[in-house]
Amino acid sequence: MNTEMPVKEGFVSFHGYKTWYRIVGDHDDPGKFPLMCLHGGPGATHDYFTPLEAMTTTGRRVILYDQLGWGNSDHPHNPSMWTVTLFLDELKLICRSLGLERVHILGHSWGGMLAMEYALTQPAGLISLILTDTLASMPQWIAEAKRLIAKLPPKVQQTLRKHEAAGTTNSPEYQKACRVFSRYYCGGHIDPKPEWVKKPLKNLQLMRSILPCGVQASSMRLVHSKTGTLQVVLARFEYPHLSLEADSTKLPLPLRRQYIKEYLAPNGSSSKTVHISLI
Repeated sequence: MNTEMPVKEGFVSFHGYKTWYRIVGDHDDPGKFPLMCLHGGPGATHDYFTPLEAMTTTGRRVILYDQLGWGNSDHPHNPSMWTVTLFLDELKLICRSLGLERVHILGHSWGGMLAMEYALTQPAGLISLILTDTLASMPQWIAEAKRLIAKLPPKVQQTLRKHEAAGTTNSPEYQKACRVFSRYYCGGHIDPKPEWVKKPLKNLQLMRSILPCGVQASSMRLVHSKTGTLQVVLARFEYPHLSLEADSTKLPLPLRRQYIKEYLAPNGSSSKTVHISLI
């Protein structure tokens, strides 16, 4: 947590509920604009963006929020609510309520999908996007997840498929199998984990008890408002954007590079992809 810069926390009213936000810093230097961070999940929280609060020392505010249903925001118990449109409307409301006339947006995983959806509405104040470990095609991602699951030990594969077919994804056995998937592919082997990572992971573990693991991100097929793909509309993507992805021998995801090449920058537009190697 940044203890040196001014911090403002509060709520905005949204669909009869409250969405929590946090603003670190009290001004933007001339020529600089705030950074808004969209967390993953759905089901994670703002906490793992905490290190980015240090960016306030460069002369720009950093804005975090917990999406409705998680963290410090209200927790409605209405599964029919969870659509991309809901989260998109929430993002628009926060930008309006906080007076963010011009803003950079960073989206991680599901937050990256939300950032792209937002950009496609062509908001006047959006300056640029930073997309980290995200995707543009849910059908292709699900296919890739199945390929990865097929590399797990047979007993783990059987457990995942059995409980997903039976709808018993809250089973301790299923949760254990999901942890194996995480250990193989999602940084679960990193130990000890920083405190600012542990809380979002606990929330995601709760999400896995509600939605199929097959992979965690495949849960987005349940809330996507269109066809599960952004491929066609991303041909109109005109904002400067930086894509960050982690390279790992355990998790080869060439599809991510395909997304960037074919969909985010089909005509050689202002896009850059950076590959980060993780131990």
